[in-house]
Amino acid sequence: MPFPWSSLGRKPLENTEATPVEEPKYPSWMSLLPLTLQSNPGLQAIALEAASMGCIKFRIPKDPNMVAGRVLQHSISVIESLFYQHRPLTFKFGYTHNPCFRWANTLYGYASGPNKFSDMVVLWISGEPSGPAMLEASLIHMFKSI
Repeated sequence: MPFPWSSLGRKPLENTEATPVEEPKYPSWMSLLPLTLQSNPGLQAIALEAASMGCIKFRIPKDPNMVAGRVLQHSISVIESLFYQHRPLTFKFGYTHNPCFRWANTLYGYASGPNKFSDMVVLWISGEPSGPAMLEASLIHMFKSI
């Protein structure tokens, strides 16, 4: 008997095969992140929630180790392609810890705001706050006159 208390008159556990726990299927963009972010439970939850919402798109860089200048180039390229595809386009740049919360928040979320945004596009995900803040400031500066 593998358990010491089995000999104390307790009924041994039944020999049942464990049913495999099915891993959630994360969106493919998760594989583009550094491993530390891929395994982050909070980000995993956001990925699943965003996928179920359908209005939050992820156009993050394919290289998880891009330097700042390349992240900026990537973001500009995505934004210009969106301008081309969806002219005229109402847009806003933002920086958030949770795009699902930012989208659906009833007080200041994009879904219920006065501009009636249809989608949100996430351009970059980082494990630290300074890079995304600088990206937001750079994009606002570059596209403020459009």
